[in-house]
Amino acid sequence: MATACGGDGEPACSECGPPRIAVGEDAVWVAQGADLHRLDPATGEITRTTTVLPARRSSDIESVAVRDGLVRVTAGRTAVLVDAGGVVVRRTRLDRPPSAGIGHRPTARAGLVAIGDGVVWTLTDDGTLTGREPGSGRAVAGPVDVGDDPRTLATGDAAVFAGLRHPSVVRVDPASGRIAWRRDIPYS
Repeated sequence: MATACGGDGEPACSECGPPRIAVGEDAVWVAQGADLHRLDPATGEITRTTTVLPARRSSDIESVAVRDGLVRVTAGRTAVLVDAGGVVVRRTRLDRPPSAGIGHRPTARAGLVAIGDGVVWTLTDDGTLTGREPGSGRAVAGPVDVGDDPRTLATGDAAVFAGLRHPSVVRVDPASGRIAWRRDIPYS
């Protein structure tokens, strides 16, 4: 299996897209390529990989979310539900893509924002992660340099997770302000 769309060990190309991240109970879920990876939130180890889509680019994957113990991956007109064990329980063809009628997808980013444990987390294009107090905007955590070309941000399990384009995921411990782990995500 290749580690990036360019081949074994090669950097990912711009078509590969960032990993999509959602945090659920006792798991970090990362959609990349045609696969959904379940990561141990404490160690970053990949504990399960489930192929959820036919071969396609991850830039087609629009979202991954966790609710009521199920993980939902959407790509175009396809929605896939996966249980906590990584088993596909349902595939659904949507009448229209989830983003239909909303407008085009932006190509420029002004930064990423996520809220968790009463802190507003911001991640800038240069990879600087900062936690701010919601009312005052005062910095309460960071800055932490998570790495080059961040593209996604999620919170959960008392941590902050950043997805980088090449594709990898970084877990930041808000209490220490340090990177707890960094995991390269296989591309399929």
